[in-house]
Amino acid sequence: MIRHAIHLVLLSCIAYSASGCALAMMQGAPKSCRGWLDDAAAQARADTARSRFPAARRTEPAARRLDAGMSLGGGSLNAAGYDGFGAFALNLGGYPCPEVRLDGLVTYNEIDFKPESVPGTTFRDQLATDVGIDLIGRYYLSRDADSPGMYPLAGLGVGTMFWDYLTPVASTGPGAPGALSHDGVFYTTVFAGAGARLLRSQFINADLNVVWGVRVYGAHLGSESENGQFRSVGYSRVLLELNRRVR
Repeated sequence: MIRHAIHLVLLSCIAYSASGCALAMMQGAPKSCRGWLDDAAAQARADTARSRFPAARRTEPAARRLDAGMSLGGGSLNAAGYDGFGAFALNLGGYPCPEVRLDGLVTYNEIDFKPESVPGTTFRDQLATDVGIDLIGRYYLSRDADSPGMYPLAGLGVGTMFWDYLTPVASTGPGAPGALSHDGVFYTTVFAGAGARLLRSQFINADLNVVWGVRVYGAHLGSESENGQFRSVGYSRVLLELNRRVR
């Protein structure tokens, strides 16, 4: 009786192993029986780890995540007449791989001019407003966006700076009205810098980054007048980012 029981157990083990190999072959998996068993053991270990650490079940690869949030900060334009600017942005970021993040920012800046400068004496409230779009890529040195640490970043921005005149000015552009109460100029910004993740929690992430670069203005104003005032300038900006996972 005991011998028959042992035979039955051995036959059951052989049948179980054979069925596992057959299933792997039917699914087109180029694995040996040993490989299939190794995978099963690895899955069992992973299940055990998740049962011991429930929080691990809530963590998904960063590459599947989409973050949204806003940024606050300020900066400067390194040229005579400028007196700094305040910055606000709405941002959306995704992860093509765990250590790389790509962001799109819609930016709003208020640029102050010194009272003695030409814009300071001709622009209403001594300021101009610019609205633009930045595309930024960053690489997490920790190789994981979920870990605290530093990262280099680089980006490209385009936009338009607008302003109102204190008193209407004569236009020299073709087809423009004789007097202008407002105008604008297109710009392109190229920059690079570094940042650090300050806080990571279930509800919000906080980053701080600093960039330096150059801003190049267009050759003509929005009124088609020649741009004889705004030239290429050095550019720097500090942003505090507050992001929340949306997917």
